[in-house]
Amino acid sequence: MRITRIIALAVILAGTLAGTPWATATNTRAGAAYDIVYVRQPRHGGDTHAIWPEVFHPGTFEPGSDLILLRANGTEEVLVDTTDGAVTDPFVSFDAQWVYYSFSPDVRISASNTQRGNLPVAGADIYRINLATRVIQGLTHQEFTPNTGSGNWLESNPVDPPNTFNRLGYGILNLGPAPLAGGKIIFSSNRNGLLPVKSYTFPTMQLFVMDEDGANVTPVAPMTHGSALHPTPLADGRVMFSSHEAQGLRDERMWGVWSILPDGRHFEPLISAFSFRDALHFYTQLSSGDIVVEDYYNLNNWGFGTLYKFPLPAPGAVKFHSADLNQGPGLTQTTSGGFTWHIDMPFAPRGIVGLTPFTTAGDDAAPVGAGAVRVGKFTHPSAAPGNDLLVAWSPGPANTLNRPVNTPALDSGIYVIPGGTPIGSPSDLTLIKNDPNFNEAWPRAVVPYSAVHGVAEPAKPSWLPNDGSAHPLLPAGTPYGLVATSSFYKRESAPGYASTQAFDGLDQFNTAENEFNSNWFWQGADAGKYANSDIWAVRILAMEPNAHRSYGPSEGQQFFNYGNERLRILGELPLRKNGPGGQPVLDSEGNPDTSFLAKLPADTTFTFQTLDRNGMVLNMAQTWHMLRPGEVRTNCGGCHAHSRVPTDFANTAAGRAGYQPADLTGNTPLLTKDGNGQTVTTRAARHAVDVEFNRDIRPILQRSCVMCHAKNGRQDAGLVLDDTSLIDGFDATYTR
Repeated sequence: MRITRIIALAVILAGTLAGTPWATATNTRAGAAYDIVYVRQPRHGGDTHAIWPEVFHPGTFEPGSDLILLRANGTEEVLVDTTDGAVTDPFVSFDAQWVYYSFSPDVRISASNTQRGNLPVAGADIYRINLATRVIQGLTHQEFTPNTGSGNWLESNPVDPPNTFNRLGYGILNLGPAPLAGGKIIFSSNRNGLLPVKSYTFPTMQLFVMDEDGANVTPVAPMTHGSALHPTPLADGRVMFSSHEAQGLRDERMWGVWSILPDGRHFEPLISAFSFRDALHFYTQLSSGDIVVEDYYNLNNWGFGTLYKFPLPAPGAVKFHSADLNQGPGLTQTTSGGFTWHIDMPFAPRGIVGLTPFTTAGDDAAPVGAGAVRVGKFTHPSAAPGNDLLVAWSPGPANTLNRPVNTPALDSGIYVIPGGTPIGSPSDLTLIKNDPNFNEAWPRAVVPYSAVHGVAEPAKPSWLPNDGSAHPLLPAGTPYGLVATSSFYKRESAPGYASTQAFDGLDQFNTAENEFNSNWFWQGADAGKYANSDIWAVRILAMEPNAHRSYGPSEGQQFFNYGNERLRILGELPLRKNGPGGQPVLDSEGNPDTSFLAKLPADTTFTFQTLDRNGMVLNMAQTWHMLRPGEVRTNCGGCHAHSRVPTDFANTAAGRAGYQPADLTGNTPLLTKDGNGQTVTTRAARHAVDVEFNRDIRPILQRSCVMCHAKNGRQDAGLVLDDTSLIDGFDATYTR
């Protein structure tokens, strides 16, 4: 986002409106034309803030959060009554006969692990309640499925096993259940016992699918090393979910919204995590097919923010605006002091508009509107019949920080944005329910799916068709997949600030300090200035998640790199191709053909680096990738080329019949130099290659560097490269 955020902050800090009244919706009605289920959370008056789960702490809840049925006539009934526990994440079945939800039996601080993010020791499980009979069925039961090679686990007891075992010290969180066409349920869970690569969320939640009775639980998205929350079905059969995009050196607060097939194939962004510091989370699909997504500043406003809307693009259409912030649509928000300003997001979805431009996603009090009252913020959007949008909205500041006020505390109620169209103030909302003694959250219309979308349920894609028909190299039941890219010349990997910052968006230290440079940290991945003629090869890196050996044997330091990840080289593949007479092979757009096709292990997280002829990194993909068994992915039309028509893979050398894909499942091709100094490929006789500091890097420093940079000798430029003392627990040379 532009540096106008700094100007806005100055305005916020200058304005003090303590004691002002709070905005209210003027349109009211006794009830909707349909029943609504919602979560009723205790409210503790205007001076005490309640607990709201959001991306920073998705596993902490307000004790006593009940599941409520609000009837169309305005009466209501408690469906799930809690005292110490909490209900969250309700979702209505496609036939409106069931409500799925997550429930934790005890979420009090006294029943939580204060050393592990206040996560409940009892965990949370998924249930469903039949609205006709009130019969409740439990679908998950604290199942724990860790990687048994990562620690000494007792799978039947992740919380407190004997001391000879590793343990999490908190329960399994099964959250965000949603129905899928054909009778399956998708949800998120930390049952694999993983730790996020960045600390700004906890723990790692991943996507799973199960039968509607809870049987046959299947992991479908092992690539989500950061976290994945609230999977939600789309009418075309895909599922959208919020993904913690903290790969590499990216800012630890980056959350985008992705889509994926229910079996884990064909993932792609709907709106990318390029908004810098804000989380894109909580979303729905309207009757029109448009997506509504919330933008909020994580941690500091309980998941309350502003709402955007954008259409799903037609097949083959360009989906996103440019990374150049001067060419984006500009989304209006309003500062705490009432001044409007534009949020410019790299690669914003085409057609995106602000639904609630009178408020803000920022970590400051909601703006002051008409009558000198604060306009509040929004959360939990949910589609309703007639393209209406149910929301939870709270008047007042809706923020934890005293900028310039943070009370009264949230007083969330259920409201409607009629027609799902942009509104200009809270007076355009229609009030459904707001009891000042409670916070009403998670409103869901109790109507059949057809009442909103015109069909009985979403489309039902085939489930993991690993039948040998996709490619001759992928026989039925294969544990491998194929991945391809059509061109590395077609790239948009430079930062969005390229036109306005020094070094065309790159400074000599690639620093994000004081928001100087976006490169690596929230948008852009170029390691330096380079021309397309420098592009020589692609490196494919396997990426291993971090197991959370929270307590017990070997709970100490795990292997990691500077990005807190575990990387192995699967292969380095030359991209340039020569034809007769040594002339370069060109692609359909007249550029040197830099396409490739490679066979990889399925269900293995990987990413890409573009290399020059010396094996040096030119840029690096900024998200995780994966293949499901038998999957072929050839739709990468370029390198980060989000806003351009892709190069057709079928018209490239790697896309033509007879091309032999690189096989990265048995040994590892690596770039090297021959006796004439030419770049050639050799093969390591193992399926992946590690690069480790003590074994691989220190000998190079000893051989080539310490004669000028030694602890007890010359220390040119003040740099010492043979110091093995510890700095903050790490080898001093490694730290330097």
